Amino acid sequence: MTRDDALRQLGHIARARAFGRHVGSDRLIQAGLDALIAGVESPFLAMLAGLVRSEEPENRHPPHPGRHRL
Repeated sequence: MTRDDALRQLGHIARARAFGRHVGSDRLIQAGLDALIAGVESPFLAMLAGLVRSEEPENRHPPHPGRHRL
């Protein structure tokens, strides 16, 4: 996967979440890993790649205003 592919994948996930669609933790983790391996640099990607399934319900809702999350 190229850097552009990884960024495109993250964009698709962001749009899906923005429109209220559920994005499973497996997909979030894989997108984070793909982006890291492709050379995308962001401190949030390491956190995303380390997301565990027990945190999944927390990620079903949009972030609280004022919080910055990927």
